[in-house]
Parts: sequence; structure tokens; C-alpha cells
Amino acid sequence: MKYMNAKRKYQSLNLQLFASDGEAVGDNGEGSGEEDEGDDEPEDGEEDDLEEKKFSQKDLDDAVKKRLAREKRKWQRNQQKKSDVEDKAGDGEESEESKARKAAESRATKAEARVVCYEAGVAKDSVDDAIALARSYMENNEELDLEDAIEKVVKKYPHFKKGTEESYEEKKSKSWGERQKGSNPQKMSGVEKRFYELNPDLK
Repeated sequence: MKYMNAKRKYQSLNLQLFASDGEAVGDNGEGSGEEDEGDDEPEDGEEDDLEEKKFSQKDLDDAVKKRLAREKRKWQRNQQKKSDVEDKAGDGEESEESKARKAAESRATKAEARVVCYEAGVAKDSVDDAIALARSYMENNEELDLEDAIEKVVKKYPHFKKGTEESYEEKKSKSWGERQKGSNPQKMSGVEKRFYELNPDLK
């Protein structure tokens, strides 16, 4: 609607502007009708402005930051694809520098993926699984970036998140530890009591 109002405002011709002073606009007085229509346009624009959703500066900053990060990752993927194509097009042998560069890039990519997983709240033992699923989502949808893919994985598989459910062995180890701490102190026999009185350093 906003586009239509702008189009109407800037692309409509004001015929009175081009008419000479002595010419009549028409037999039926069409010129006055056109002026009335022109007066209605700002009212429509005011109504549209009232109906538009308002965003705070923080919302806009977050949206811009997220979009810039997504475009940066997209550009990096495109650059990586181009470099892969160039490497394949060149001779079959790779220099040590290019091998070292590729190794460094793969380490950096893995580290970035791990950081994104940790930020999304993925448990430490599930990070590799979440990254593998996120990469498969990214292969299917080229516009999807790593952060969005991991968010999608975490939504679909909530057991990857930290603290969702404790394993049986963790519960068992906790109860064992509580028993060993002496949460239920036992009564000592008379011999033990006398022994600890004589040897206070053993407590």
C-alpha cells in the first residue's frame, strides 16, 4: 500500500501544470475533480502510517547485525567454493602453503561451529552431532547459515541442549556420593568413640 501511495504521488501528472493560462480544462469541469482526488491522497498516506508496525532502535540494530553476519558467512562460503574450484582447475599437485592454508581454514571453521553450538546451549557431548545435522541442513538450503541451522537442529532435537535430562549414571553417582558424605550420620559404638577421643587428629 505504501508503494502504491508513493507511485500515485510521484508518477501522477498534474495536467494543470502543463496547461496554459487561457485554455479550458474541459467542458464538464474535470479539473476541479482531479484536485479533489489529489487532496485525498495525503489522508490515505496518514492512515497507512498509523497502520504500519513500529520498531525500536534495538530491534533494528539486532536485525541489521544478524543480516550482516549472515551475508558475511554467505560471502565466505562463496569464496571458499571459488577457491576450491580454482584449486581443482589448477594442476593436481598442491603446494605446502595451500595445504597449510586449507588446514587452518578447516580448523577455524570447526572452531566457529563449536562456538555457535555453545552459544546455542548445546551440550558438550552433543556438539559434533549438532554440527553434522546443521551441515546437512545447510547443504539442502543454501540460504541457511550456520547459526540458523544449529537453532533449527536444537528446536528439532531438544535433547542436545544442556540440562535437559540427567543420565542414569549421573543420578546414581549423586546418590552414592550423598551416602558417602554422611547425610545420615550413624551412631558410633563406645569403642570407636573412646578411640576418637584419644586420637583427635584422625577426624
